[in-house]
Amino acid sequence: MSNLSFGMQIRMGDKMFTNKSKTPLPSEWERDMWAATIGFWDCADQIEKWAGRGYSNVLWYLASDSQDLRCLRLPASMFRN
Repeated sequence: MSNLSFGMQIRMGDKMFTNKSKTPLPSEWERDMWAATIGFWDCADQIEKWAGRGYSNVLWYLASDSQDLRCLRLPASMFRN
């Protein structure tokens, strides 16, 4: 069994979503967070498809200055068996 590990850092700042007049609902907050970071996830997917060939497991580490991003629930569709 061979493993491959990647690290990804997303710098965005915790104040990115505080310009709203009210606190967003969790579903709105998650939608906004996905919209702001979708390019990172798409890039990570492309890197994994290209560099992860031949590896049985690919593990991603995420570093971010955003507590909100670190707490984001990733959809099950992002995880492969």
